[in-house]
Amino acid sequence: MLITNSGKYGITTGGYTAEFLELTPTGKIACDPQAAPRAKLEARLSLAIAGIPPFKMLYDEYKGKKLAARSVMGDFLTDAKANVSDYVECVDIFITNAKDLGLIRMIGGSENLIPIEQALDELGVAPPKDSSTNTLSSANASTAPQVLGTKWDTICFYVTPIGDEGTETRNHCDPFKNHLVEPAMKELGLTVVRSDEIGTPGIIATAIMEHIKRCKLVIADLSELNANVFYEIALRHTCKLPIVQIRRKGERLPFDVGQVNTLEIDNTSIYTLIPQLETFRAAIASLARAALQNPERTSNPISVFYPSFWDNA
Repeated sequence: MLITNSGKYGITTGGYTAEFLELTPTGKIACDPQAAPRAKLEARLSLAIAGIPPFKMLYDEYKGKKLAARSVMGDFLTDAKANVSDYVECVDIFITNAKDLGLIRMIGGSENLIPIEQALDELGVAPPKDSSTNTLSSANASTAPQVLGTKWDTICFYVTPIGDEGTETRNHCDPFKNHLVEPAMKELGLTVVRSDEIGTPGIIATAIMEHIKRCKLVIADLSELNANVFYEIALRHTCKLPIVQIRRKGERLPFDVGQVNTLEIDNTSIYTLIPQLETFRAAIASLARAALQNPERTSNPISVFYPSFWDNA
């Protein structure tokens, strides 16, 4: 089975009855401990994902997104009429391959399939000018995935305190994002991006500022009165662009931002939050819709207290 499957993946030539087995050109790169890291990863991606049609279909469907339930992914292959005998096994092998290649990451408490470009860029090595390797990106240049955050008119940037995994801060921000903000923005056709989900290589502060300046909408969670959050919403205010403020019940906001309409969310207990989830989602969507429909009328502390700020800009 090992010999048969290595042949199916394109790693080797020659079946189990052959006198000799030989690595394919791509297989040599994938197995060479001396190969450049980027070239090795490209070769492995080509063999494990791009070269297998149903895996390539799953990659194209879920790149840059949360992974759906296995049954949903199987239904996708069924609807796409993929030539697969066992959809459950196919999905399981695809997920295993993607994890081994480092394409599946925990982001915002959920498993996400990152674009191949992000995995390659994280190696910090520029791609060769001329490569004969049949990689996912070179073989499909016209449909190569874009780094999340480049389609600014489809992005809602979520400004929030994040914290490390397992901290009280993370246990607050992940549910707010996953169960309130994302469902509300889905109604508006917007993808929610948080600073730890930005796939753009480079200095993170620069990427954050780029999102603040260019994305269609910003939703800011003022819970915990986080200094970074205040700094980032101040940048958005100076851009005079649509922003929605939310906070958990009990937070006493500073005077300046406290003058702006801020949605209060009661999450003091699961018994107060769960019955009102749909109400809170609808309220967030309503505030966002109003901000987007009249961006020039978006009020913030600068426009309210110092409207001449932009006169000489």
